[in-house]
Amino acid sequence: MATVNTSYAMDNLDLQTSAKQHYTKHVNASSKIIEPKSVKETKKSKGKSRPLFFWESSDVNKWLRKQCGQYFSIYGSLFLEHDVTGRSLIRLNDNKLQRMGISDQAHRTDLLRHILRLKLKNEMVELKSLEQKGMQFEEQ
Repeated sequence: MATVNTSYAMDNLDLQTSAKQHYTKHVNASSKIIEPKSVKETKKSKGKSRPLFFWESSDVNKWLRKQCGQYFSIYGSLFLEHDVTGRSLIRLNDNKLQRMGISDQAHRTDLLRHILRLKLKNEMVELKSLEQKGMQFEEQ
């Protein structure tokens, strides 16, 4: 009959437990989610908002709540359900809003008016940015 050295088994178990705790502590302390550079660059920084083209559905819902409060309570869930991002928001038209489930013509018209204002504001920001880059290029 084979005898098992219980002190060896206990020491081995202690080492395994200690190693596991050490590994877990270091992994948890140093683990970070590394995102591609392009995603990091599009995140909000102080005073600057992410370009409309890069908005996620949560950003669209924040805009809807802030700019179209009366419609957010009615259609906010529809915008999330249809995963309306910044790219898709600027492409919405009357027919698409109706297919999403917004049956009231006056609501669709008003929403489209708000979307158009947002598009114009975004295009003005892009235009100013291009003008600034052009001036920097001319100075060099």
